[in-house]
Amino acid sequence: KIKLCEYGIMPVLIEMLCSGDLDINDDEQLGLVVKIVATIRILSSNLVAQVEAARCGAIPYLVRLLRKCDEQLRRQASGALLALSFNERNRNLIADARGIINLVRIVATDMSDATIMSAAGCLWNLAMNDDLERRIVKHDAIPALIRRLNSRSIEVVCKAAGALKNLSYQREHKEIVAANGGIPKLVELIKDPSSRVLPYAVGALRLVASGRPETRRKIVSSGAIEYLVKLLALKDEQNDSVRLASGTLLHLADCHTEAMVKAGAVPHLIAMTKWEDAPLLVREEAAYILQRIALSPNNPTQALRVERSAICRKRASDELVISRARGVPGDTYIKANNMIMFYSYSSVACETFLNKGKVYYEIEIFSVKGFPSFGWISKEFETGINHLYDCGVGFPGRDKTSHDSWAIDGVNQRKWPNKETYGMSWGKGDVVTIAADLDAGILTFGLNGCYDAPMGIAFKDIFESRNEAFALAPALSGSHNTAVHVNFGEMGFKFPP
Repeated sequence: KIKLCEYGIMPVLIEMLCSGDLDINDDEQLGLVVKIVATIRILSSNLVAQVEAARCGAIPYLVRLLRKCDEQLRRQASGALLALSFNERNRNLIADARGIINLVRIVATDMSDATIMSAAGCLWNLAMNDDLERRIVKHDAIPALIRRLNSRSIEVVCKAAGALKNLSYQREHKEIVAANGGIPKLVELIKDPSSRVLPYAVGALRLVASGRPETRRKIVSSGAIEYLVKLLALKDEQNDSVRLASGTLLHLADCHTEAMVKAGAVPHLIAMTKWEDAPLLVREEAAYILQRIALSPNNPTQALRVERSAICRKRASDELVISRARGVPGDTYIKANNMIMFYSYSSVACETFLNKGKVYYEIEIFSVKGFPSFGWISKEFETGINHLYDCGVGFPGRDKTSHDSWAIDGVNQRKWPNKETYGMSWGKGDVVTIAADLDAGILTFGLNGCYDAPMGIAFKDIFESRNEAFALAPALSGSHNTAVHVNFGEMGFKFPP
């Protein structure tokens, strides 16, 4: 494949395909078109070929072929688009060529399993983009994909479940899955621990479980807890399905711990808190579920004792430690070097508060989405909220009149509270400096060493009418697909103010 691409075969194939010289109404020429598209499909598993095919204009033509009557042609075209959709830029090109509506139509129509599998797989890849995720859902993809969970083809079921997982990050999308009967079908798919579809089904179920309380009740009433606990019993630290099962139980833990106890979850959860080779978030999830069980008045008295030292990072006493402040445990992954990855909207904060002097820290951005906010919180900022919570750093909480945090948002160029326009746009590779003159009550922000307008001072007199105990701590909120590194100076600052 690499050699063929180096010899320039891709432009030749696409020129033949798009020239208009081939008549697909002629059986012989139709056969040639099918062979050309099949060759493009095979070559497009190569990264260079994916770029070359898009550059030569293959994507709009392949999308048009999805509407043709010949099943073999549709199958090869959908397969080629699936291969091309592994390239991030190509996903937008497919959507711009009206690929979404045509792919959804294939999933919703009785066609060959191979064609449906490729179309569902392509939607799965497209849904990795937040904007495309919303566009896919608007074309009624979720009901069509749910129907495919009944397919006799395991490949179709895997692709449909994977696409549903990627379409279930937004809260309103979770409710669409629930409203269209997706929950019982996903639960049915997690009953067999050896099934190939298991990680995709339990992954989708985990995301849906973070929706509204009535959605979680549907999951419980469908018998999910029994099968999720059976997955924990596999005792496999490296098994993604076990991790996803514990994450699903975590979302159900606030109101359904009694069912977990009856299903025998407790000994498995205790064992998980001691897993040495599992990620920290897995141990944290298990410990949180145990805490909810221990606190529930509906459960019998149990000898549950969660050793915090077994699930928390060991840090030197003179280092600043960041921990989760708001959001579902496990949906924020904090590495020992303060590299932070967000899997859903949540907030993290430093455990140390400061009340005097001039202080600052830096945040290096690796990826950023949604509504990030970087800044400071006071001791009035409510922490320990262990569920999805839309109020991040800088946003007004339950008391809309009080200010308990201050932050800026470089994606939407705002400062919070008050939602005023501020600053320059952030992106991958940028470094944001967050500085505070605690004696003067002034908060300043810089971008890549620039502190001039529109950056610079964002807030003044924040200590006004505050008591002597008032203090601030570094904090930030992030959305799904946000990854940053927080530097408190242990690595040296790149852009000190």
